[in-house]
Amino acid sequence: MSSPRKPFPRRPQTAPRRSKRSFKRSNPLIDDPTSPFALDFDSLIHAVFAVISALVAGIVQIIRLVAPGARQIVAILTLGLGSALLSATKHSAKRPRAVRIGALIVLTPLALIGGGWTVVRLFVEKSVENGIAAITQDGEVSVSYRELAFEGFPFVIRVRVDSPVVKRSGGIAWTSSTLVVQAPLWSLTEAKFEIPQSQKITFPSVDRSPLPSPPLEFSIADARGDVQWLWSGQITEVRAALKKLTLGLAEAEQIAEARNTGTLSAETVFITAKRPTTTPTDHTQPGLKIAFTANAVSAPPAMLPPPALSALGGRIEAFGLQAQVMGEIPQINSNSLARWRQDGGALEIGAFVLTWGPLAIHAQGTLALDIDLQPEGAFSSHIAGFIPVIETLAAIGQMKPKDARNAKAILTLAAHKPQDGVGQPTISIPATLQKRRFSLGPAIVGVAPFISWQ
Repeated sequence: MSSPRKPFPRRPQTAPRRSKRSFKRSNPLIDDPTSPFALDFDSLIHAVFAVISALVAGIVQIIRLVAPGARQIVAILTLGLGSALLSATKHSAKRPRAVRIGALIVLTPLALIGGGWTVVRLFVEKSVENGIAAITQDGEVSVSYRELAFEGFPFVIRVRVDSPVVKRSGGIAWTSSTLVVQAPLWSLTEAKFEIPQSQKITFPSVDRSPLPSPPLEFSIADARGDVQWLWSGQITEVRAALKKLTLGLAEAEQIAEARNTGTLSAETVFITAKRPTTTPTDHTQPGLKIAFTANAVSAPPAMLPPPALSALGGRIEAFGLQAQVMGEIPQINSNSLARWRQDGGALEIGAFVLTWGPLAIHAQGTLALDIDLQPEGAFSSHIAGFIPVIETLAAIGQMKPKDARNAKAILTLAAHKPQDGVGQPTISIPATLQKRRFSLGPAIVGVAPFISWQ
């Protein structure tokens, strides 16, 4: 008879070993389920998704307030984000922790970016509609376009307007093929604009001469720049770079040839205008700062007097102006300008630059309005290149040889020669504009036309 088999000795139970890689220091405040600070990852995921859901709901409410008619976009946004969040929360417990973290990382910025861009897009669309309504409410201006598109998702708001047309009741009209304005989501008060193709401004005809004047047409081949404004809608700064500008008659080539008018053109023009964020309280504070520069300006012969055309030529190399309007900016009518004049308003010209043939003029001064609302002012001017001009006028018979020699001698004595001996002598002459008469020193050199502000 066989002896009974002895039971197999069992090893004493010991705690499983933890590898160094999986070792984790326990925290009783978090790991203890009875602790009020216990942290469960699934609960954390649900809480984060709940916050995102609340954010989406708030975005939807904002959209409904900003653009009540955008029901389709609201439905798509709500359905898409809601489905994604529901799917993530429903199956989060069945998925590995890495997958749940990845879903959290991906869905959160998508919800924020998509919802934020849509809100901004609808806000901009509503602002454009309100702006057009404000411009056209009195019936003096009409605005039309073929298509208005919003692009740039996800970080840029880009508004593209195809075939825009702006017309004023008096006959002035602006047309272009495309206008593009864009701004980043984080800086909506600073936008860049672009008109990459030709644009035209048409001015109506004027019946003030025996031969009726046909409409004038001002065209620009390319325009780019940027605009800054406040949230209230007030524009504070505009910078623009324009290329290939022309100004001429818009129709009737036979009339243009009969008048020999030609076109006024410029290769490039740079414009900067700045306004303060607060309205000036008196005439000691600037209400507007302007900087203007035009290069390679070609003037038609009919616009220039024969002596100037012969001595200087028909091409102005550079023309620049830096000025600021002191006091609150007036409207262009007699009543507003009269109030601006009485309040001490003036136009301070910090720099005026003209390079025309051999002649170079630098001036600065102040312009104001007299009792008849005509410009008057005083300037200090510095003129170089006068000797070649005098010699050319004498050569073409516009000055007598004796007068030319005397003028050269007197001006040379009064001129300042460069210290390094390089360059032409410069003469400093005070210039005044008073009672429509423009004078250089004691000599009257021209009469300004009367300006009607009606």
